[in-house]
Amino acid sequence: NKIGMITMDNVSNNNTFMVQVEQKLLEKGITFDKDGNCIQLLQLFEYSTSLCKDLIGKCQNLVAVCRASGKRHKELQDIIIEGNEKGYWAEELPVLQLLRDCETRWSSTYLMIDHVIHLYPVIFLHRSDGDLACHLFTDNDLSVLCDIRQVLEVPHLVQELLSGEYTPTLSLSLPAYETLLDNWRVYQKRTLPELSHYISTGMAKIEEYVSLARSTQMYAHAMVLNPTMKFTWLKKNWPSECVQDARNWTLEPVSLSNNFYVFHAHRILLMILQR
Repeated sequence: NKIGMITMDNVSNNNTFMVQVEQKLLEKGITFDKDGNCIQLLQLFEYSTSLCKDLIGKCQNLVAVCRASGKRHKELQDIIIEGNEKGYWAEELPVLQLLRDCETRWSSTYLMIDHVIHLYPVIFLHRSDGDLACHLFTDNDLSVLCDIRQVLEVPHLVQELLSGEYTPTLSLSLPAYETLLDNWRVYQKRTLPELSHYISTGMAKIEEYVSLARSTQMYAHAMVLNPTMKFTWLKKNWPSECVQDARNWTLEPVSLSNNFYVFHAHRILLMILQR
């Protein structure tokens, strides 16, 4: 804990050592550059400064200002179309609308951020507008906002999968949420360790749901009855005791139905014998 720096020669195995140091520090949420051989304190400071600005709140305020009147809303749409025709942008922009965040609408925070990022070149053209000026982002803010969008995109895709099918999707729910958790773990440890705390908060909620679902018979029945899954996914992803519970739950109604049919078969046989 007291070592501040290490000086090494250029022996090749030191490169391997630096790769391992980088991996260990990233697992602890510390950004480290194996090539520069230094902890990027300035970058971490700038990143945390942007996080402290409540970027999602700034997005909400920016959208509210841009949608404050029909005239301003139409101006943004016209600029997108004109810019695409005259080549204002590095690449053609989608003709989108800025969307408000709404607590009762699926993925609304993700979609709000996604549209702000896509349309920010258009918004920036209005930077001389006094109402907009105080709501604009720095380059570093936009970079952090893109990272937040990347984290929120994972649950958005899961939600799209489960709500977009025309067939029952109960059997897909737990596999989808388990995949969500796996992706977030990668983001947490490697891709976006700077957002590790926020990712952990989301993971805790999903893990609570998954834990409750594992003890609910309906989920197990749905997966076992799905011909593309049966017990294969359960054996690969659930603890052995949970798999055994699922097997017992599946056999229980089969046993009850067999007893039902045996009972009625005996009644029919007795009726025949009494004639």
